[in-house]
Amino acid sequence: MLKKMAYVVLFTLLLTSVLTGSGYKRPGSTSAQFLKIGVSARAVAVGEAYTAVTQGADAFFYNPAALARIPSVDVFASYSSWFAGMNFQSLAVAKNFVRKGVGCLSFTSLQSDEMQVRTPLKPDGTGETFYVGNYRMGLSFARFLTNHAALGLGINYLHLKMWKYAVHSFSTDLGVLFITDYHGFRFGMSIVNFGPEIKFLKEQYAIPTNFSFGAAIEPIHTALHLMTLSFTTIKLTDAEQKVRVGAEYEYKRTFALRAGYKFGLDEEQWALGCGLKMNIAGFNLKMDYAFSSYGIIGYRNLLTLGLSF
Repeated sequence: MLKKMAYVVLFTLLLTSVLTGSGYKRPGSTSAQFLKIGVSARAVAVGEAYTAVTQGADAFFYNPAALARIPSVDVFASYSSWFAGMNFQSLAVAKNFVRKGVGCLSFTSLQSDEMQVRTPLKPDGTGETFYVGNYRMGLSFARFLTNHAALGLGINYLHLKMWKYAVHSFSTDLGVLFITDYHGFRFGMSIVNFGPEIKFLKEQYAIPTNFSFGAAIEPIHTALHLMTLSFTTIKLTDAEQKVRVGAEYEYKRTFALRAGYKFGLDEEQWALGCGLKMNIAGFNLKMDYAFSSYGIIGYRNLLTLGLSF
């Protein structure tokens, strides 16, 4: 089993060297930008320093290996209004198949409202309408290879549509997670959105492949109080490497306060959030909220709901 884990780590490091060694590409040089949008309110609130923190169905979007930590069934849903009148939604459902691993299905969409078709000859509109829609449907599987190490793999179907034009593609995800017995210290690596270039009309662009490495520790862990500190370093194919840090405080495993910061960004830097957990008729309900600033662009409110049983 340890030999298998060693192969996984070596493969991950090799793939990482290929991705990070390809050099910096200018912003705007990739397609499917909706894949960069933060999905989970808990993750956004801690600055998306989340690679080693995630442990529910939202792990699908950050580190698929962490899905292995789900004990039974976990459901995740999120919604937020995006800039320019866009709407962003996500859904993930994960189930633990005893002794086999955890499977997860997910769906993400970014859609605009209906807009009028305008041409140089008819600047007030032709009477036709259109909308822009980006969609991702994914399937992931994760399992513990040892008591302390987990591996996750995923594949996604991508569909981008604008007016009467549409394009299809796919991407893959890979994640590993290591959990120690020292103050809940854990670290993980993930490569998400790894796939071929997308050709739309006459232009062809890569998708925003994301490599991340993160760690988390629990310096305070008692029956009443739980403090988690985390950091993640992220390398996107169209951006330089960035560092993100976050903190989460939980009281009685019921109420949480969170804060995070992203270094090296001009606009999107800090975020705050909170969370609430409750048990209703045997169902564990989770509600999370995040507020993140985008500087002169504005701010974002994100609400996510979770259910486990």
